[in-house]
Amino acid sequence: AVVSTQSTGGDSNINLLEYGISDHCTGFVDKMTEYGFTQLISCPTRITDHSATLIDHIFTNVCHNVTKSGIISNSDMSNHLVTYTRLFTDQGRMANKLNSRKSKKVQGRVINSDTMKIFKNEIELVDWNFVLDCDDADEKLTAFLKKYEKLYNTCFTLVEKKSIKTKFIKTLDARVCLLPQKLAIS
Repeated sequence: AVVSTQSTGGDSNINLLEYGISDHCTGFVDKMTEYGFTQLISCPTRITDHSATLIDHIFTNVCHNVTKSGIISNSDMSNHLVTYTRLFTDQGRMANKLNSRKSKKVQGRVINSDTMKIFKNEIELVDWNFVLDCDDADEKLTAFLKKYEKLYNTCFTLVEKKSIKTKFIKTLDARVCLLPQKLAIS
């Protein structure tokens, strides 16, 4: 199975903190997710005396290669905070991907508006307080990701498709993309 490794970023002036509130924002994030992209930045990137917005994005379709991403908050270069991501490239894995181009079967996930609704519903039903019971930030993140990934894998089941030209999305190691409002981290 071959999937092009893609990441994109920039100042789109679409405030992702308005997901679920603004149709424009919700449509944008849903479309990016439908095409297999995950937003890596979850904190405001432009902060003023009267507002905080998340308008500088980094989307990727290779979450499993992301070793770190975030914002640099002490930058005087702009009125926006600097966003960054660091990707790991395994040369052996890259060779395997190149060799797999000969395969005519692709494994992927169906991500569309119906499965997204189910996924959002399932996330809202979870009592996330178990994360708070963990002792440190790493344990909390691990507990959260384990539950999140289980929901992701349940809602977006793997399917096999014969043709490489498909709208199915290559298997992703799901990472935090859309946090429900009750999980807002301060």
